[in-house]
Amino acid sequence: MKKFALIIGIILVLCGISLVLFSNIDGDVKEVNEEPKTKEEVKNIIKLTVDGYDLIVGDAFDATKISEEASISHIPSCAFEGEDVVYTYANLEVTTNEDKIYSLYFIDDSIQTNEGLILSDDVTKMEELYGKEYTKENEQIYVYKYDNANLKITTNDNTITGIEYILVK
Repeated sequence: MKKFALIIGIILVLCGISLVLFSNIDGDVKEVNEEPKTKEEVKNIIKLTVDGYDLIVGDAFDATKISEEASISHIPSCAFEGEDVVYTYANLEVTTNEDKIYSLYFIDDSIQTNEGLILSDDVTKMEELYGKEYTKENEQIYVYKYDNANLKITTNDNTITGIEYILVK
């Protein structure tokens, strides 16, 4: 009987230690879907990494850092004065204005956001990765708004058909 009481006592002590070690004593819990607080956290969400090169909307673009050859188009800008330069790769379109990234548009599902979202995923996965703090332009377009950029996700029948990072003027 003494051995049984000793074993129960040890189990209770271990449970108490586990509660102390694995609980959040100060109550500072960051929700998975909580909006980013720092500029660095925001940059991590609006950044796309290709060939080890971080493409960040609003930052300078260096096409030489991407190993794949791009098709380059010059078009009149809808958002700025002058013209945009569009670099089209097999799976991504990078639009620049005055050598700064204006838009990153996904062409197919062979590329994913740094958080793991690809074309053909569903809205549930989008919400798991980015939360439910979006605005809707219509029933098919979800927009996550950050400091200087938006993540715009287009859907059709709950399936993601478009992903684009866009600079906000």
